[in-house]
Amino acid sequence: MRTSKLLLRGTAVVVLFALLNGCKKDDEKSKTQLLTEKPWFVSKAEEKAGTANWVDDFPNYAACEKDDATLFKSNGQYENNEGATKCSAADPQIISTGTWNFASNETILNITESGSTLPFTIEQLNENNLVVSYVVGSGAAQFGIRYTFRH
Repeated sequence: MRTSKLLLRGTAVVVLFALLNGCKKDDEKSKTQLLTEKPWFVSKAEEKAGTANWVDDFPNYAACEKDDATLFKSNGQYENNEGATKCSAADPQIISTGTWNFASNETILNITESGSTLPFTIEQLNENNLVVSYVVGSGAAQFGIRYTFRH
């Protein structure tokens, strides 16, 4: 009797584990889905020179720049949009457009605009955050930018 109860409990644990694992895999989204699901808004815009620490320049942005949105589309296109507040009434709503694609096993986000491509390293991409950086040079000659986006 005791053996059958232990066997029943063990089977229940295995079935529960399998169900939880199965649901978890169904809920996972691809990087493309995470990137293209909703518009992204910059919450931090950092720069760094040489080997110094990152410095956030976003507090110095004008209020009309802080609501700008970046929309990555599933067809490989993207656009930067003025958002609700334009810096000048004469400014176009769409600031810029271009293309995007993943590279290096989806660890690089290539952004191409006007024929120039910047390969951003993806530091984080999940449901709520996108952190990308681009660093050129090395040592004292290094310069980098890093953007943190949120929905």
